[in-house]
Amino acid sequence: MARAILCCVKPEDNEEKRILDLNPGDKVRLGRAHKNELPRVENGLFILRRPFISYNHAFIFHIDNEFYLEDLSTNGTYINGKQIDKGQRTPITTGDIVQLGKDKIDQHDNLPVVLFYIQLFLPGPENEEYLLKLENEYPSVINTYSNYPTFPLNLQYLYDATLKRFELLQHLNKFGEVEFNGLSSVKHMVDELSQHDLHTFCDLVTRKSMSCKDYYLAKICDEASHFILRIACCRNYPLRKWFIKQETKLLFIKWFYLNDFERKRLLYSEGLHYPKADDLEKKVLAKKSEGFLDVDKSYFKVPFSEASNLLRTKTAIIENGIIFVKTDQMVLTIMVKLDTTMDITMKHVKKRLHNIWDDKRIVSIINYVEKNIHFDRYSFSQRDANILPGHIQKLSAESFPLCMKLLQDQLAKDHHLRNGGRFQYSLFLKAIGLSLPNAMDFWRYHFTKKIPVSKFMKEYSYHIKHVYGVVGKMADYPPQNCAEIMKAVPGPLDYHGCPFNIFDKNRMRNILKRIDIKKTDINNILEVMEKGMPQMTCSKYFDTMHGTMSVKAIRHPNLYYEASRKIRIEYEKSSRNQFGLSNLSTLEKCGCASKSDAW
Repeated sequence: MARAILCCVKPEDNEEKRILDLNPGDKVRLGRAHKNELPRVENGLFILRRPFISYNHAFIFHIDNEFYLEDLSTNGTYINGKQIDKGQRTPITTGDIVQLGKDKIDQHDNLPVVLFYIQLFLPGPENEEYLLKLENEYPSVINTYSNYPTFPLNLQYLYDATLKRFELLQHLNKFGEVEFNGLSSVKHMVDELSQHDLHTFCDLVTRKSMSCKDYYLAKICDEASHFILRIACCRNYPLRKWFIKQETKLLFIKWFYLNDFERKRLLYSEGLHYPKADDLEKKVLAKKSEGFLDVDKSYFKVPFSEASNLLRTKTAIIENGIIFVKTDQMVLTIMVKLDTTMDITMKHVKKRLHNIWDDKRIVSIINYVEKNIHFDRYSFSQRDANILPGHIQKLSAESFPLCMKLLQDQLAKDHHLRNGGRFQYSLFLKAIGLSLPNAMDFWRYHFTKKIPVSKFMKEYSYHIKHVYGVVGKMADYPPQNCAEIMKAVPGPLDYHGCPFNIFDKNRMRNILKRIDIKKTDINNILEVMEKGMPQMTCSKYFDTMHGTMSVKAIRHPNLYYEASRKIRIEYEKSSRNQFGLSNLSTLEKCGCASKSDAW
């Protein structure tokens, strides 16, 4: 039979948990206990000091692998704060917060409501046994992998689970860290992941209802595959950092499927006990921040050193070394802890790799991961393209991503870029094939329209040579990928960084209008941008500029450029008929109202 576990929050003097057996179609009563009835773990009855919930307040039941709640009361049943229709069955899922009774009584009294959140399990064999295992081995909803697993596991199952998790992390690698900023963007990512054969992980993350046994096995799969990949990725710094970054992204996704009570319990279990801001503090800060801080929300007071990564979200309020963090953003403190812990333990594992090097089962996984890992490093395949300074303005209009196009436009307009913009743009140009001599000519041409050649050579030529690795420490810097560019926090006179991450809707609309993009296409781009997904927005921009249909997020400006050149070169070949004339009808496929002559 199916099971529903009610984790009670109010009233506090009732049983902490109720475990209800649900036979198909049978309705289990939730409500106030009669005088001759007692609340028990196995029923949905409650004792209240005042009768603000009904005897038959609501029913919970299970039909065809779906769970429902039906309200019968006079003063309401609520799911996640929204009142449900009386007499109608309403679907419920794991993690939902249910409230029996209305929060409207004398302000000096405690609220006489019943408040609980739900965990639902489908019918399955040995539910009793596996429910006990779950409570003992996985008391927390999210596993932060503090303890090493000790359970036996079938080798083939372990191998399959590890490769699936590796595939999952590779898909997460497509998304930049900045895109993990809200429930809508997280759901979009999960939707994309679910299109692949990753059901075990997706169902666990989204908390899809399953039997106790399946849930337990999914937990084991999650834990075992994590630790095997820790071993596989510990051998060098890039692998280790890649793995930690993707795992913290996965933690972030899991967090957004928790309710507030589960989040607080997780913070407590991780030892993150931070004080809350009181009403007076919130009012003072709301006034100082001109309403940026919402006095109706709860804020934790976290030391700056423990949550500095909040700064990149541009939603942090800092005062006297303390960051005021909303509950839903506290996941970033857990991510910092997980990052630090994993980095230390993986270095420790690396020192002991010799102990397992004779185990071909583990070594085969390590070799597979190292062979198939793909970093966001750009190989300089275009370096032999021999781009000339005179080509750049035309290439910018045709094939540059917006971040680089705006730098070129500003350089052409103002004949100057500050250090951050020069560094970002120089690396990009180097990678598409602009040689050092040509780069010197390019930058000198623009800068000397405002300053003497002698000043340019004295103050700026060294920087260009340094980018190309011929002076200083002779480092051959790779071009920045999207994740690195999105970390930039440009000042008022800077133009580097990711425009889809930095600019607001109105400014972006004006920029796209200047590029002469159709209104409908502008709206489509802005729609994706408003979801907080800059890399997917860049993909939408690419599709608009090239008349394509892409489902992948742009991960690197130079990959954008290469993909654009490939499309345009193929078009130029196909657009000429046997007489050498252009087939202009093909242009109708493109979203832009105007294109360059070459396009």
